[in-house]
Amino acid sequence: MDRIDHWRDQFEDAIVRIQRYRTDVNPEMRRITCWLMETTANPYSFLQWGYARAFQSADQFAALLQTIHHALVDDGEITFVAVNGRPMIVFVARDEIGNVELRTDIERELADRRGEPVRYEFLEGLEAFIECQERRDAYIEASTALRAAMRAGEFPQEEYRQRAIDLKNAYDQPRIVPAA
Repeated sequence: MDRIDHWRDQFEDAIVRIQRYRTDVNPEMRRITCWLMETTANPYSFLQWGYARAFQSADQFAALLQTIHHALVDDGEITFVAVNGRPMIVFVARDEIGNVELRTDIERELADRRGEPVRYEFLEGLEAFIECQERRDAYIEASTALRAAMRAGEFPQEEYRQRAIDLKNAYDQPRIVPAA
């Protein structure tokens, strides 16, 4: 068998595995599979770096779904958390979250310069995570449009500052439980 045939077989097997997760008996597994397949959010913003790469191929994506399934159904080592307000899916138990670095290099450098601590806020399950992520995506889109309008001269920079504050307040994240 040449490599093309081998790769084609691997791809087709991965598609079958992904389809199985879309119809899994566990409703949370079905929901997260469908959401991951439909979201336009950058996976590097809501997954740890090693897992975010799973969106590069069907085989890697099927492996990510296997990890999620194991965490949701078998061992429970999945945590939905907002790290400095950014929602994430993390494959560790809730009480071990402080042992994993979840900030990007830029977030870490800025926090270190400013002397700011990391804020972990636990989300109340998958639906709260999805809601938080969708609100964040909507905020980013609205914020980008606001900056573009200011640059186009639709209003002065001084007014932009107040509009940006109002916008941020309008998109405050709901259903977050502060970490103990």
